[in-house]
Amino acid sequence: MTATSSPHDIVITGLGILTAHGLGMGANLDVFEHPSDKSTQEDLKVKGFNPVPHLTDRKVVKVVSHRDALGLVAFEECLRNSGISSKTINPDRTGLYVGAPPSSCIDHHNYNEGILASVDPYGQLQEKNFGENFRSASPTTLLTGLPNNVLCYGAKTLDARGPNSNYTTMETSAHMAIIGACRSIKLGRLDCAVAGGYSAHSDKVFAASARQRGLSSGTPISEGAAFATIETRENATKRGAKPICSISSITSGSDAIGPYEIDPSAGTLTNLIRNALAIAGVTTGDIAVIMMTGSGINSVDQAEQTAVNALWSQDEKPIMATTATRWGHMMEAGGLAEIGFLQNSFTSEKVPASAILGSSANSALPSAKRHAVVLRSSPSGEYTCMIVRMEEA
Repeated sequence: MTATSSPHDIVITGLGILTAHGLGMGANLDVFEHPSDKSTQEDLKVKGFNPVPHLTDRKVVKVVSHRDALGLVAFEECLRNSGISSKTINPDRTGLYVGAPPSSCIDHHNYNEGILASVDPYGQLQEKNFGENFRSASPTTLLTGLPNNVLCYGAKTLDARGPNSNYTTMETSAHMAIIGACRSIKLGRLDCAVAGGYSAHSDKVFAASARQRGLSSGTPISEGAAFATIETRENATKRGAKPICSISSITSGSDAIGPYEIDPSAGTLTNLIRNALAIAGVTTGDIAVIMMTGSGINSVDQAEQTAVNALWSQDEKPIMATTATRWGHMMEAGGLAEIGFLQNSFTSEKVPASAILGSSANSALPSAKRHAVVLRSSPSGEYTCMIVRMEEA
């Protein structure tokens, strides 16, 4: 099953990226140029991060969870980076699209003991046991369990009154948010939208349940967030904003063969990429770099490699890279932070060696090629493919 979106003349004009390595593109990209030893799960946590100085409404952090605070910080960083505010937009034609982690008790970090005591030997949280182990809840608990606090508080901060939506599709959440934003813009409902995702899954409870899905082996799961300002080129020109890239196409699809299963032949993913190329009006030879998920899960990484091998010959195969080598597997935030990585790479005309997959020694980006493919794949057989054209420096 596939669904496609073909946004025309839609650009990204700002980014907000938060990982364990820092806030903003510069702080996060430096880790690729000066890599240290291989990151561990502990290295990719941002539990010590203080969101208060970065938020406009600082009282918000008293009533939202840790992961919501991370999402809001990246959201507001995106607003600053793109130069938009409630005073510079048309509120009725501005929307917010958020990829969020599923609602879970792991947010209630004040009640971790009760949660951990309720996890069975298989890593599943038994809600009945949790109710018995934890009989009192403050009003804040009711709020921190909601999956859309970033959507609600973000819309309030920006005074965005246009169409909006929340997505909880794990690895593809940020891309699904972008698809939603692009469709609303293409349909003429919006001039501008902020879209992205946030993740906070370096949690003992999540890690225990993740082992059942095969997510604990390979690349560590990291905490972080990434948001982008997406608008028509006309709207960006009126604001005097310089686009980072244009979104040539973005497609989504699923194997639909069952939960936690992925088609090893990569037929759906191959067709998905082929459709994205056709919608973008480009060929395989126009692509300079492919950003792979880099999940560390054999079935997922092999499916992506199979799809790439089916579409690109060995001689024309572009550079394949992943940010997961340094940022970790960002789950709901993945697939968008890569745009900042690509901006830096195209500006310097090379891809950092620490991000390149395979044995390729060539990291130089050809000046005549400006297109890049960004893939997101999940062990459940869900895929997205975004093709962007990076703007000239």
